Amino acid sequence: MKRRRYEFSVTYDGYDIASRRFKEFCEARAWEGIEFVALPGDPDFFWMRVENVLEVHPEHGNVEREKFCRQCGVYASIFGGPMCLKGIVSPLPDGFYRTDVEFASGINQHPLIILGLEAGEAIEAQRFRGTAVRKINACPECLAG
Repeated sequence: MKRRRYEFSVTYDGYDIASRRFKEFCEARAWEGIEFVALPGDPDFFWMRVENVLEVHPEHGNVEREKFCRQCGVYASIFGGPMCLKGIVSPLPDGFYRTDVEFASGINQHPLIILGLEAGEAIEAQRFRGTAVRKINACPECLAG
């Protein structure tokens, strides 16, 4: 790793990278939905794979999509917010999740990481360099049924 000051970062091509400290903090809590894969040649950093997927509700929220490619079937850019996660009307079980939609433009697109309430509060309290934790609310349209 060239930039070692961050304890959590995302590469330009969408890989979530965690420091040993971040990894050990998460593993000590046995949170569901994450796996850490050692980076070759650097024992202090890991690729963090988030396994649990949440579906972004296509009709609710404010997610913008631009330039659909008929050949590859994806959009050149996806951005916006707030978004609505389909079927989520109460706090998530504790753990790590990722969106099924990849946000940003071009090759920089990657899913957002969503945390259960306890995990989010614990990570925010640790102030890991490179993390930005924000609470998201349930979608009023989903709550209304």
